[in-house]
Amino acid sequence: TLIRRAQQCLNESAQLDDALHVLQNLLQGSIAIDSLVLLDGQSDWSAELHCEAALHVLHADAQLTVAESLQVGRLVYLTHQTCPTLCHPQTAKLMASCLIVPLTVSDHQSQLLLCVMRSVETREFPPYVLNFFQVIADFLATKITLINLNAHIENEVTQRTNLLRREISERQHAENLQRTLFEIAELSTKRIDAEHLYPSLHRILKRLFVAENFLIARFQLLTFQFLVVL
Repeated sequence: TLIRRAQQCLNESAQLDDALHVLQNLLQGSIAIDSLVLLDGQSDWSAELHCEAALHVLHADAQLTVAESLQVGRLVYLTHQTCPTLCHPQTAKLMASCLIVPLTVSDHQSQLLLCVMRSVETREFPPYVLNFFQVIADFLATKITLINLNAHIENEVTQRTNLLRREISERQHAENLQRTLFEIAELSTKRIDAEHLYPSLHRILKRLFVAENFLIARFQLLTFQFLVVL
């Protein structure tokens, strides 16, 4: 039942932070934990936990260091005894223990670590709870993959939309330029006096660019002859 409720909570959450928050609230009422924190396994996560010594602690079952155990997908259980300075990575509050569950996320360049934090240590998690957190980690990895995929799709749609907008704008500008040139050419074929010709030309050109002040002049070798100023 708890697994189904956890999966439903993750499915209903749109953002990763929301998913962690909802999942944390669910598990706090069912399992003795304080919080869930997601860390980047390739960053200095041990420093974020204030437990640099964790990198050199040997995993009891496989005689591997903590870092090596996480790399092969094993769960690691750190306690205040092995890491006296163990702290919450966000609040810097001293913690009694931290269960680190590695996540495998598709198309993610670095490994993610789900940290299950407890401020009061009652007893170690039983095997069925460890299995439960492994299932939760798989659900969370799937959720992160979907969020990343949706973000990628939205980014592609945004880029394509912007490209289409530029293409439409350029096409409209080209059509406007062609229509303007046609209208100017059409003016040259009509018998219109200067009093009406220049304002008509000004009105046509204003569709292409800002031209509130409009000057038509005839250039000669030594002088300018101003025909009209609008």
